[in-house]
Amino acid sequence: MRFISITLVCFFTLIISSLAAQTTVGMRVLSGTSSLTSAQDVLPSNLGTHSRVAGSTFGLVVERDLTYHVSLRSGVQQTQRGTTLQQGTIPKLLGASLPLNYEARIRMSYVEVPLALKFSVPIAQQQVELFGWGGATAGYALAGSVRSRSTTSMNFQLATSKLDMVNYAFPRFHLGYTGGLGFGLNLGETLQFRLEAEYNRSAKKKAMLTPESGEHEYQILHFGAGMVFRL
Repeated sequence: MRFISITLVCFFTLIISSLAAQTTVGMRVLSGTSSLTSAQDVLPSNLGTHSRVAGSTFGLVVERDLTYHVSLRSGVQQTQRGTTLQQGTIPKLLGASLPLNYEARIRMSYVEVPLALKFSVPIAQQQVELFGWGGATAGYALAGSVRSRSTTSMNFQLATSKLDMVNYAFPRFHLGYTGGLGFGLNLGETLQFRLEAEYNRSAKKKAMLTPESGEHEYQILHFGAGMVFRL
């Protein structure tokens, strides 16, 4: 948590000092998987086992040059986090009723503002850019759902239940760490096509699944593409 606070202060300082720098804006869409992690990867036995669930990230990316090779990277994006729980025995999860011996797919949508430093190296006569970034992200949970089914012989599929975040007192504010690698292909003086891979890890929180589930966090690995314009 201290690292995130220091990172945010440094980034806001860089924003103020780079008001006259060149700016790049664009859109990106990524997809991949999200999973739950906890201390020693252990959850209460009544929650069952957990595995990955599909998710996506899409939104606006903004970059402000600081030097020839370094820029400040931010934007606004929507990100899905979640996990799949299997063979649990609890009657309710995040306020949603569950069948006996359930399989539950949990997805939550966050609006986020990442702040990172991007390092880039132009190659191939400056027609190609290799880059990486690392920093922090802050967000707010907008909505969530639990899609569950029984794992008995009937294999009965249940309807998706929306998460009651207000009554459940779900911790909606999110802090985490983000980083990634990318490849950019210049399509002219101002247009660039990109391929990106991003890793995101939440700061630990309590009571995200059940009050007795302890501290845990989500980690994401997404791959995708985007298009940016240099102003």
